[in-house]
Amino acid sequence: MPWDQIKARKFAALDRDLDGISRQTMEDHYKLYEGYVKKTNECRKILSEFDYSEIEGNQVCSQLRSVSVD
Repeated sequence: MPWDQIKARKFAALDRDLDGISRQTMEDHYKLYEGYVKKTNECRKILSEFDYSEIEGNQVCSQLRSVSVD
């Protein structure tokens, strides 16, 4: 199953000052968001490479489970 890569979007709130939230806080949270997008793309790439007919259903240790935990 092919997965499209997602891209971090820009939010209008990053370009202006907000009451009660510093620009540094917004930048820090945006960096976290970019990390989540990157990890999502990594997981989607791994999932697209699986041969699902060969994956074993071991609930303790399986390639599919390790990706789904991430």
